[in-house]
Amino acid sequence: MINARSETAHTLPAFRDAMKLRRCLVPADAFYEWKRTVSTKQPFCFEVNDGELFAFAGLWDRWKDPNGQWIRSCSILTTTPNAVTSVVHDRMPVILNKQDYDLWLDPGMNNVEVLADLLKPYDASLMRSYPVSNRVNQVQNDDENCSKPIELESPTQGRLFHSEGIEQSGSSVTSITHFSGGGKSYGGSESRKRQLFRTRREEDVNESKSGFARSIRQRGRHRHSRRTGCLDRRSVEAVRRYCPTRCSRTA
Repeated sequence: MINARSETAHTLPAFRDAMKLRRCLVPADAFYEWKRTVSTKQPFCFEVNDGELFAFAGLWDRWKDPNGQWIRSCSILTTTPNAVTSVVHDRMPVILNKQDYDLWLDPGMNNVEVLADLLKPYDASLMRSYPVSNRVNQVQNDDENCSKPIELESPTQGRLFHSEGIEQSGSSVTSITHFSGGGKSYGGSESRKRQLFRTRREEDVNESKSGFARSIRQRGRHRHSRRTGCLDRRSVEAVRRYCPTRCSRTA
């Protein structure tokens, strides 16, 4: 196992003995975590004191494989995140303070409660993070470009009104904006924009009335041609206005 939860490692059979007898330091100068987005995972690099060497709290163990060969492995203990890492992930590796190295490695120290006090989130004020490229996602990439900072692209958002510039007239300043609506874009001053907007609304209303009128005319012709009988009052009024011929039977 690569990681072990520091809160429960001393109670689990897989780590219980190692927590008492086989503790180690895992040196590093950075680590990575991935932040989930809508479509992918964005990697972030975390450093201590601008790239200073530090050590994770680790546990090691060994066993023999079926061929009798010793297999040695280690796990890194994790804990709750600090203010820097919580933005990206809900866990972080345990980074030990330098003054605690000797106590952590002391073979005579097997007091779990004392050791647990060392497994706290690292001081966030001593850490920094920044986004890196997806090169780090491929194990074959092992170079300095994996930890090179990148700029994240901000997602573009559509806006109803967007500023195009400023038009100065004498001592007054008029904002030039564009309005997008109904598949059309309108430009001009604020008063001009409102006027065009009202005009567009009137056009929409007229189009709606025309569509209603066509529907009524078709319904009127259909009922007239088949002599289906009486129409309701609203239909009668509509037919009288739009139907070229009159029904012989109306209410």
